[in-house]
Amino acid sequence: VFALGAANTAAAWRLGPPPAAFAGSQVRGSAGSPRGWKPLGTLDGLHEARMMAPQWFRAPVREGTNRLVVKVATPGRVGEYRREWGAKLDVFLGGNTDMIDITTYGAVGDGATDNTDAIGRALAAAAAARDVLHVPTGVFLARRVEVPCGVAGIQGDSPALYSREGAGSVLKLAKGEAGCLLDLTRASRLSVRDLELRGPGRDPGADPVAHGVCVDLPSHDYRGGGDCFVLDGVSVGGFRGDGLHLQNAGVVTVRHCIVGGNGGHGILAHVWDGWVLDCMLSGNGLCGFYGGESTASMTITGNRIEWNGMGGVWCRNAYRLSLTGNTIDHSGYAGMHFEDSNTLAIHGNVVWRSGKPYDPPPSGLPPSFLSDPLALSQARFLRCRGVAFTGNALHAGLEDGDGGRWTPDYGLVVQGLQHSAFTGNTLWGCAMKEAVVDLGGHGEGFLFEGNAVSLATGELD
Repeated sequence: VFALGAANTAAAWRLGPPPAAFAGSQVRGSAGSPRGWKPLGTLDGLHEARMMAPQWFRAPVREGTNRLVVKVATPGRVGEYRREWGAKLDVFLGGNTDMIDITTYGAVGDGATDNTDAIGRALAAAAAARDVLHVPTGVFLARRVEVPCGVAGIQGDSPALYSREGAGSVLKLAKGEAGCLLDLTRASRLSVRDLELRGPGRDPGADPVAHGVCVDLPSHDYRGGGDCFVLDGVSVGGFRGDGLHLQNAGVVTVRHCIVGGNGGHGILAHVWDGWVLDCMLSGNGLCGFYGGESTASMTITGNRIEWNGMGGVWCRNAYRLSLTGNTIDHSGYAGMHFEDSNTLAIHGNVVWRSGKPYDPPPSGLPPSFLSDPLALSQARFLRCRGVAFTGNALHAGLEDGDGGRWTPDYGLVVQGLQHSAFTGNTLWGCAMKEAVVDLGGHGEGFLFEGNAVSLATGELD
């Protein structure tokens, strides 16, 4: 590793020295990354990276082209450098072009000043320039923040961490404000990164219902916005409503986020085309992930979905969903619930000690849950078609610390399924009363075989 401007600069860059804005950036070959530096992902076929400090990015030229676009962002800084590269050059660099900072427009991060107007002015400037808005370290109180089309991104100073209130960049909703904090209804092609969105509290008597992030469109028509956005490294908690309330949004990516401690759902997703990846959806009053009206073409992978009052993943009229590699723990009522849905690929998930009745029941829980004993189950599939449920592990358990009672009462509940296969799952010690509850009414092509099934013994494993 060496600094640009040193004797090796020209050889490293091959096509001459970089612009002055990149002086002091670091270049390295493909032998590995500097200690403590971290790469992240791709977007739209172009290499993109965002890092904690210090930053690095390794970007080999894509096959079939000799042009490479590198985009990098650091706390308070963003940069882009385009260059015709030789075929074997690997580049690590950090940019230092200023973003549009909300404090430049009068925002004060003292947790008391109302910054709604200042943030609005900064957003207008970012939209006009198609630039990135920077939220520096501090607690910035605001009412509803409406993000206009044209804003390229909103960048904070530190990624979401579990239990880190008070650190990093915080937008906090002012008390008494209804609706939501960050409104993306008119936004498009936007990324929101490394930011905490903090509500005033989920106590039903504290404030009007408000969500952390919202898209609120009457239909799946994105000509005015509400599509193509990424939430990455964002923490959303303490709202009376949903953490993310995505009503008719499209092409949405939620990754590396912590959405917890909200009074409603962690994510309400009436979404076409989306990804929820490597997130923590925890301690929400209703569901961790809720697709209660129509959710389609979504991938839900590698998430920790736990301690949600109404359930882990709950969907009605969902289709073309992939649910893979998630851990669903201690759900109130079913860990998974699907009804009137089709074309579901559900593989390699762990559902543990779900079907727990919360006392008192969460506010907003449908009355039917309270009167239906089979709601206290690990997983339910009602009137579904084209379900592949394979390689999943369901197991009963106690509360943390091995206290309380064993749950759930029921393991897997199925009714009215067609052209669906439930094979190769372990339902070992998965329930206290019945491991599999088959309510019948199945149509053509229902297959249930090759599953390891047993009741829990009530003894610690």
